[in-house]
Amino acid sequence: MSNPKKYYVYNPRDARAGINSQCILWWKPNRFGYTRDLRLAGKYSEEDRKELSREALIFVPCKAAEAVSVTEMLVFLDKLPIKHRPKKGRQ
Repeated sequence: MSNPKKYYVYNPRDARAGINSQCILWWKPNRFGYTRDLRLAGKYSEEDRKELSREALIFVPCKAAEAVSVTEMLVFLDKLPIKHRPKKGRQ
């Protein structure tokens, strides 16, 4: 049985909000609010990604985000691989 790819999701317009502007605000499960703590973030499927593809959202593979998280499970925008950062004009 294969393990389907899962994603953490953030909106680049919301990513720089709050006290630490370099810390990503991830969507919580069921699109219910935001969190900086990766442990509290929702994991979204490939189907979710296709369904939400028209929105200006960034889908980061869970493994990529977890690889750059720090002790508090925070992910800083400048630590993500460039392909998972917002493009200019999408912020």
